[in-house]
Amino acid sequence: MDDLCGQYGLKTIELGDKPLFDEAFQTLRQPISDYTFANTFIWRSGLKLYWKEIHGHICVFANGTGDLTMLLPPVGEGDLVRTLDECFEIMDDYNDRGLAARTAGSST
Repeated sequence: MDDLCGQYGLKTIELGDKPLFDEAFQTLRQPISDYTFANTFIWRSGLKLYWKEIHGHICVFANGTGDLTMLLPPVGEGDLVRTLDECFEIMDDYNDRGLAARTAGSST
């Protein structure tokens, strides 16, 4: 379950990713401080953040509590419905596997 990068194509956030994030955040009509690369980068370790570009959107996932969630809505331009569908498929699969593992471990 710890190999998010290989299993779901999610990546850790690195300084080299800044141009991609900045480009996506520039598409926002009403930018706020939560939607900045600096904010995302600062919280990457504490919240266990991962990201993936899906259908033209930057999608940031958090795994700080053991369940995979989205830190913020997908940002960018492209097919938002397909993007959200894929995001939920990733989270549902990851969280179902985690629940199964936790349930199996508690029955012993």
